[in-house]
Amino acid sequence: MKLPWFEKESWWTKLAGVLLTFHFVSFCWIFFRATSMEAAGQMIWQIVAHFSPQVFGDFVAGYSTVLWLMALGYVLHFLPHSLELKAEQSVTAMPMAGKVALMVSIIVLVIETKSAGIQPFIYTIYLFSILTLGLGAWGLARGGVSQVLTITH
Repeated sequence: MKLPWFEKESWWTKLAGVLLTFHFVSFCWIFFRATSMEAAGQMIWQIVAHFSPQVFGDFVAGYSTVLWLMALGYVLHFLPHSLELKAEQSVTAMPMAGKVALMVSIIVLVIETKSAGIQPFIYTIYLFSILTLGLGAWGLARGGVSQVLTITH
């Protein structure tokens, strides 16, 4: 379904759609990664009421490599498919030593930019919630409220 003011797809409507989607998904991640609704509320309050733009310079200095890689990813995402095919053909035509050098540089780049600690599996909380709800529903269907309390607690 197209909205009336987006009759024709132009570059600015696509850009607006990408930006709107990005910010909506980023907002939803607050609730997805927060340990509780209270923590999510505190994070949103911090963003709205205590945003400190003066720390932006420190952020850029601390994460410059990551930000450059993100920018590169965004640029590569919008390149034409024909350019992607040319890059693929040039890597395929490289001698083995060139392919090894490219692979080693990518590995070094990944090692240099990885985070300090191991991140937990992103869907752990989600899967636990679904499992708990599923077991609760199963217990309710099988034996009533006492069975649900036994299974979920």
